[in-house]
Parts: sequence; structure tokens; C-alpha cells
Amino acid sequence: MKAPGGSQGAVILLVVVSLAGCSEAVVFPADDSGAAGAAGAGGAALDGSIDVRVDAGRQDGVLDISADPDVMIRVEGGDGAGTCESRCASGVCDMKGDCKPCVKDEECTSGRVCGSGVCALRCGDGGVACQGSFVCCNEQCVDTTLDRKHCGACGTTCPATQFCANASVPPLCKDNILVNVCNSKKATFLLDGLQADQEANAVVQAAIAARCTPSPMATAVSQSVSTAINTTTGQPVAGGGELLVAVGGDSAQRLVKYLEASGTSHVYNEYDGLNTLWFKRRDAAHTIVATVTKSTLTSTHDYFLIEVVSDSISGTLSLVIYGVDSPGTKAGAYYFANTILTSIATYTSTWYLYEWAGTSADGGTGPGDTFTLLASGM
Repeated sequence: MKAPGGSQGAVILLVVVSLAGCSEAVVFPADDSGAAGAAGAGGAALDGSIDVRVDAGRQDGVLDISADPDVMIRVEGGDGAGTCESRCASGVCDMKGDCKPCVKDEECTSGRVCGSGVCALRCGDGGVACQGSFVCCNEQCVDTTLDRKHCGACGTTCPATQFCANASVPPLCKDNILVNVCNSKKATFLLDGLQADQEANAVVQAAIAARCTPSPMATAVSQSVSTAINTTTGQPVAGGGELLVAVGGDSAQRLVKYLEASGTSHVYNEYDGLNTLWFKRRDAAHTIVATVTKSTLTSTHDYFLIEVVSDSISGTLSLVIYGVDSPGTKAGAYYFANTILTSIATYTSTWYLYEWAGTSADGGTGPGDTFTLLASGM
């Protein structure tokens, strides 16, 4: 096999990885200096079939598994395709075969159980002692500062309509509504690579930092490398205590696409491929809450949705903001930053749908624009 980008005489390291009874040959190209090549270190597929991400240290081109066994691997293809992806919501597992992060016990191997995203041996009577900030609850080592099943204390379980709000002390179960969007200690902003979306994302990030008290620890990361979602499917795996923020629609934002396609979101959009788009409620009748004629959309006229969504599998809370087109996404970010966050206590619904009309001749948003609420709900 030819190493991508390799020079003549380059060193090749072959590591055989065994997962759930399946062995994969993982090849790391190295340059003449012995350092791992860009393809191996960066996680690009080395031969078109296996994609490897390495968290352990490497010295002189050698992967030192004995020093750090937690090597993150992602199997994308080949004979063992789907080994991790088929078992793990995250699509990633470690050298022991445990999913990282895990979302349920079945994603752990060798009798280990999943507690707050980490696979570990059972604790309690005859079990192991929990490490660090983890405590033993029902034979699982968990972090009660963010775990939805043990929010603030063992046995305090948040229902599906709530999340574990850990910006408060102690953490409390709070409703999945817009008024509580500031109640996580950490906020991860997912970047989809589109300039318009990233400009709108920057507006939202700055507003949350300035107007949430206390402001969450913010991180902006490409959705292609984030550990908070499955980078292929978009499924959230961050768990409690971390707000995911996706600014942009389902055509670009993988998280938004997952939430709408999986039936998790309260509202979704449906396009006929010609000129009509509908926003629909996630109810038995799929009630239409707005009909959009795409030919009427301009740089100063659009529609946007602002929604808070909780994933029932991982307990991850997400804030979604998107317009039908990019001007609507920017208008949604502007309205969220300058109107919603300044009077957040009044926003007690889960989702809000607006029509926007701008006043600037060259597009953009400003204080003279008109924002009409079309619908909202739980």
C-alpha cells in the first residue's frame, strides 16, 4: 500500500488493533524524521478504508500504547467497517472496545457500565472506588454535577422534558425551554464551515458570553472533529452540563439534520424541491405552522427558527438557530442576541418561529427591522 503523501524511504508503522473479536491493521505513515505523517496524525483515511484518530503519544514514529492505552480509533470502512460506529453513538471507541463517550451500558465491554459518559467497572459493594469528581450511584461511577440521571445527588433523575442545569449550585433539573438556555457551565459552538453561518455563530457566541450570568465556558469547534457529536451522523453525545449550539440549517449543520431527521426536534422543515417549504410541528398530524414561498425570499426577507432541543438518549441540550436562507440565519442570530437574551425570562416556550423583514438596502440586520412571531410552542 502506498502511504499518502509519503516520500521514498518513509518509515511505516503497522499496529494490529483488536476490537470485539475483529482485528484491523492500522498503518501510520512517517516522514523521514520519524514523525507521524499528516494523514495518520490528522485522522484522514490512510488507505480509503480506515480512519484513525490518535490521542496517545508517539515518539520517533512509534505509537506508545503501553504508556497510554486510550487510543481513539474510528473504523470507516474495510472488512471491519462499522465495528465502532455500529455500537457507539459517538462512532468512536478506545483500545478496550469501550465507546468514548458512552451513552448507555451496552456501549461498554467486559462488564463495565456507563456513568456520565465514561465506561468503568461497577462500584459499591465489592466494586471499585470512583475516581476524581465521580461518586458511586447505583453501582455506577457518575458525576452528579451534570448527570441527568443523578442531577445534584444520587437518584435525582430529570425527566425527558428537563435537563441537568449545572450553572446553579447545586445542579437542578430545569425545563427544556429557551429561558433556561444559559444554565449550563459549558457551551460548545459547532461550526459547519459556511461563512454566513459562522458569522452568525460569532454573534450568538458573543451574546451568550456577555449576557449569560454566569457565562458558560465557550468552545467553538468544527463539527467534523467535535467529540460532542457523532461527526458522521450528527447525533449528540455530549451529555448533561454541556449546551451544544448549532447556527445554520439542516443542509449544513449535522446536529440539526440529526435532530430533525430522527424526530427529536419539536419543529422541522420540509421542502418540495421546487418553491415551497413548510415548517411543521412534531405532532400526530404534522401540523403546518408556516408555509414559505422560496421565490419571495431576498436579502431582506426570510424566516427563522429558534429552538431548544434535548436528546433523550444522551441528555444533551442543544440550541438551534437557522433561517430558510443565510440572511434568515443571520437575522435569527441578531434577534436572539439583541432581543431574546435581553429579556430571556419571558421566553418560556421551547421553540419560536419568526418572519423577518429588513430595512437595509444592501441586506443585513438592524434595529429598524421587523420581526413577526408566527408561532411558538412546547
